[in-house]
Amino acid sequence: MKKSTDTKETKKFEVKVKRAKAFSDTRTGFSMEVNGIDINDCVYIEWKDGDFISFPSYKDKNGAKDEKGRDKYWNYAWFPISKELLADIKKQIEALL
Repeated sequence: MKKSTDTKETKKFEVKVKRAKAFSDTRTGFSMEVNGIDINDCVYIEWKDGDFISFPSYKDKNGAKDEKGRDKYWNYAWFPISKELLADIKKQIEALL
């Protein structure tokens, strides 16, 4: 078997935003389908340091804290999002609002 010289594997994600609801000027809740799998309760956040997506999460049941002493949360679902994909998701959200 031939070894790959590239250590980074490029994965393709097909994303379709299904629903969107603006909570404020900077936050929009939405649901999306990623490669046939539904991910609900996402939030698109427009931030001064750059836009990002908050994935659905739950609070740690054992009371774990992060490095700043805040409650620890764990994501139900997550996948890496490139700048191009983030821009595409934003465009799809804007079309639904």
